[in-house]
Amino acid sequence: FSKNSPLAQKNALILGLKQGKPENCQIMARTGAITSRFRVQYGYIEARVRMPKTHGMWPAFWMLHQGWPPEIDIFEILTNYRSDGTPNYSFIQNYHFRKDGRNQSRYARHSREKLASFGLCDDPKSGCGEKLTQWHTYGLLWTKNQLVYFVDGKVTHRVADRKIVTDKPGYLIMNLAVGGWARNPDHKTKWDKAHMDVDWVRIWQRE
Repeated sequence: FSKNSPLAQKNALILGLKQGKPENCQIMARTGAITSRFRVQYGYIEARVRMPKTHGMWPAFWMLHQGWPPEIDIFEILTNYRSDGTPNYSFIQNYHFRKDGRNQSRYARHSREKLASFGLCDDPKSGCGEKLTQWHTYGLLWTKNQLVYFVDGKVTHRVADRKIVTDKPGYLIMNLAVGGWARNPDHKTKWDKAHMDVDWVRIWQRE
């Protein structure tokens, strides 16, 4: 593979912002996102990212194509905290596709034991938040035959079915949602830590 130009030459900080709490209303928030101006078809895509260290955030690195599905989710992380303040993070990798007239997915919501085997959790009983909020690389190898997902160079998920792997060029999205699939922000949410740090995003493609 030969390296293409990075998605961004400088580091990025993607924020989830608290807009205020009007009387008798829930917390209002805004989310941040970066999208690529170009489309990618096949190759290896990788980003170095540090996750938010607070409750109620939903960072994701994913791809959309013309129409939906398909959708390739390189990672989705739900940053939940228990009432005692200990982390209870979830780590998801997914592929949405259409087959036999139905929308389907190949979904991996990794257990804490799996995260420990990937080097993303020191103690599965701890909720894995401490290790997940350190710097890690998240990658995707996309060929005609398969999608292979990586964390820190280790294979963590695979979709190996040429009949369902898309050949449509797609664009990249790096975003931090507030609430949604993650639990909503509450008194445990530390807004000064509601950010996802992106060191770089890189793409390699065959010459």
